[in-house]
Amino acid sequence: MGSRMAARSAADKVKRERTTFDKVMKARAVTYGSRSLPQK
Repeated sequence: MGSRMAARSAADKVKRERTTFDKVMKARAVTYGSRSLPQK
């Protein structure tokens, strides 16, 4: 039961970090232009 909560909190942490990363990348894109966007 505890491990499930730990996994959920870990997933939430990853999700939060990813959204923060996306915000940073969007800010960089605005600052430097679309050429700095990572190719997917």
